[in-house]
Amino acid sequence: MLVFVAGLFLTGCASYYHVMRIPKTPENVQAYRECQRTAATAQGYDPDGYKDLTRRCLNTLDGLTEEEAEGEEGFQKIAPGAECRPLEFISYGGERMYYYYLCSPAGK
Repeated sequence: MLVFVAGLFLTGCASYYHVMRIPKTPENVQAYRECQRTAATAQGYDPDGYKDLTRRCLNTLDGLTEEEAEGEEGFQKIAPGAECRPLEFISYGGERMYYYYLCSPAGK
């Protein structure tokens, strides 16, 4: 019985990483600034509500791609390289983490 409970505890605490890559275009840079303004002026949300608002806005940027991984080791496999710069990090209690990156087109 103890082994079963310990197994549930260990599997229930996994962290999920979402890596979002956004192509660096003038339109996406401008849209990102609009997302920042929207979140900065929003009122009446709890902390998770602000996070949700920011995520919903960022998820509308053109050409966004998402990769998902479980655990730190999985995250290291999908983390972007030097062609990308971090934009936003949103965490929900360390269980779900969203990393947004602005990435230059390949070869530029």
